Amino acid sequence: MKERPLFQYFRSEGEKYFRAKAYKDALVHWQRALEIHPDPELEEKIRQCQQILKEVEQILEKAQWLALEGKWKEAIEELHQGLALSPEDHNLLVHIALFQQTWEKYTKLWREVKRCQWQCRLLRAFKLCEELSHFSPKDRRIGYQVL
Repeated sequence: MKERPLFQYFRSEGEKYFRAKAYKDALVHWQRALEIHPDPELEEKIRQCQQILKEVEQILEKAQWLALEGKWKEAIEELHQGLALSPEDHNLLVHIALFQQTWEKYTKLWREVKRCQWQCRLLRAFKLCEELSHFSPKDRRIGYQVL
């Protein structure tokens, strides 16, 4: 049977990717194997893989909401939890880099707002708060800074 070696190839490649926690690649290979030959054990592994990817997606979504609220540090910590599940996830890695960079800019702006308030430069503080609101539109602390 010519298709059996191909089935074995895709199955073993999927196993290799799964052990490396590269779940998207494992999923692709296992789905290709299933197209060749039905296998209940492989279907269960695919479900496990899909569940892990779903958890990673939920973590990413939660981190994005935290970032919108100005909770950049918590968002970054959340993304690192996702990396513990799926260290090869490119989307998580990109978001960590982006959030880290944004958090640094955000905290620098916060410090400048505080400095302007102490120096009674309230118009400048107000303009900086407007700029902060672009980073985190749902961060309630920004509105309180100008009162």
